[in-house]
Amino acid sequence: MWWFHLTTTLANGMGPAAAALGISGTLITLAHWRKGGWALALFPLFHYLLMGSSRVAFQRYMIPVLPFLSLMGAWLLLALLDRLPLARLFKGAVGFAVVTPLTRSVLHDLLLTRTDTRTLAWQWIERNIEPGTIVATQAYGPPIPAKDSPSVGGSKVREMKDRVKEALLQDRLVYEVRHIQGPEMHDVARLVAEGASYAVVNDYCARRHLAFRDIYPKEAAFYGELDKKASLAAEFSPYKGGALLHWDNTMDLKGLYSPAASELWLRERPGPQIRIYRLGR
Repeated sequence: MWWFHLTTTLANGMGPAAAALGISGTLITLAHWRKGGWALALFPLFHYLLMGSSRVAFQRYMIPVLPFLSLMGAWLLLALLDRLPLARLFKGAVGFAVVTPLTRSVLHDLLLTRTDTRTLAWQWIERNIEPGTIVATQAYGPPIPAKDSPSVGGSKVREMKDRVKEALLQDRLVYEVRHIQGPEMHDVARLVAEGASYAVVNDYCARRHLAFRDIYPKEAAFYGELDKKASLAAEFSPYKGGALLHWDNTMDLKGLYSPAASELWLRERPGPQIRIYRLGR
């Protein structure tokens, strides 16, 4: 994942210019073994080597290195100021370094003020599906309150989930939920046999399964099976104008779990693309 974190995680998180300055400042500090500075430079180097050797592509794993790279980038800019007589050039470099992450932060914050696709999907379920209906759903989908939902995790996590569930059940409709987890549950016939009338799937799961068909062959085939054996009841898109992307053509890990920087301009709301299928057509 070294190349992924370099070209995607750091470039998206800091902006290409700021990331380049931070990395350059870190490498220069290490190369000259500057007194005091190397202590700040060693941590991001070893953390990057450790996370880069992992097969897990979670961008949040790079968050600890951002303050160090920012310091190294600021040091490099100040060092360049001593060598460059033009103050305007320095100001331009600073502006160029911060404009990209600042713009992306503003766009992301604006995005979070709008209704999430999961909320829209849940509102549709409340209006169109009878209480007590068995609904199959994936992780990262809309929060469907169910009396029989298992609590997982430690005692404090279970206690928190129980309180949230109790609050939801006081004023919301209740459904029976089947969780689409593991290869055996990614099967339309199995879901129908379990009594499910609807299946709620999302591209946070689908894109990962379709990107790694060799690892998830049963899961990857499930989405095509839904199109053939079930009927699409509703779909909710986070993209501008309600654009619907073909999941097979968007197998880019940059957009998993949160909007990638390249997708911020395309989105009008947060959340995954959600499809609700009616089973047993």
